[in-house]
Order: sequence, then C-alpha cells, then structure tokens
Amino acid sequence: MALRKANFNLKKDWLSTVMGVVNLVIPILAIVGLINQDQSAALQAHLGTIGTSVAAIIGAISSIILMFSGTTSQ
Repeated sequence: MALRKANFNLKKDWLSTVMGVVNLVIPILAIVGLINQDQSAALQAHLGTIGTSVAAIIGAISSIILMFSGTTSQ
C-alpha cells in the first residue's frame, strides 16, 4: 500500500521533483567551476519556463493518446 501511494505521489509531483534536482545541480556545477555565476543565474531563471513547457508537452501528448485509445485514465 505504501509503495502504491509513493508511486502516485511521484506521478503527481514529478515536475517539482525534477526542478528541485536541477536546482541542486546548478549551484554544484558553479562551485566546481564548470559554469560561471552568470550562467548559473541564467539557467535558474529559465528553469521554470523549461519545466512548465515540458509539462505542457507531456500533457498534450498524453491527452492525444487518451483521445484515440477510447478509454479514460484513472
């Protein structure tokens, strides 16, 4: 039962999980020196737009698949 609930939460909150991981990785890349502070700030500024766009694309593809499958999602 707990695994089923955890799986549901992951499906529901995947966007915040992914954005949290990316928000954690960007400062680490800046500390290590792979990107500079200006690039880090720009990446974090665009992260919300990218995440929202990806979620919208996945939602559109999912709804098209459901529309042609003839069944409803539960």
